[in-house]
Amino acid sequence: MKTFPTLVCAVLLGGCSESPRTVTTTHSGDLGQFILQTVEQHGGQTKNTNGLPQIPSQWRRDVTTGAEYLDGREQVVIRIAGDHFQKITGYLAQAYGPPSEPTTTVTNGVVHGWYWGTNMGVGLQFYRDQKETGLILVGELKK
Repeated sequence: MKTFPTLVCAVLLGGCSESPRTVTTTHSGDLGQFILQTVEQHGGQTKNTNGLPQIPSQWRRDVTTGAEYLDGREQVVIRIAGDHFQKITGYLAQAYGPPSEPTTTVTNGVVHGWYWGTNMGVGLQFYRDQKETGLILVGELKK
């Protein structure tokens, strides 16, 4: 009989907690400006905006909120079909300086690197796999 009140309490508490939610949108235009805006909206800052090239592209953005591991922050994933890795990492280096962790290849063929918050104010991972080039940003959305 003791397990019933415990079970009811667990269900009530679980029902009150926010569950993760992901919203996906598609975009086209200057991907570079979109990256700068997304970083800024999440508390990051750009070191250089002079002479940055345009990156005309189409991409998908997935925004996840409410996940326990995010601790109140948002995770923004930007996905571009195909291999645009050199163009994007070059752009990031111009805008934010060298990455905290330079490009590394892992055993399954995924190439990645990242910027810590100390470089730009938010964490940003960049990667390329067999299908796409992507960015994963985690930060607190500024209002």
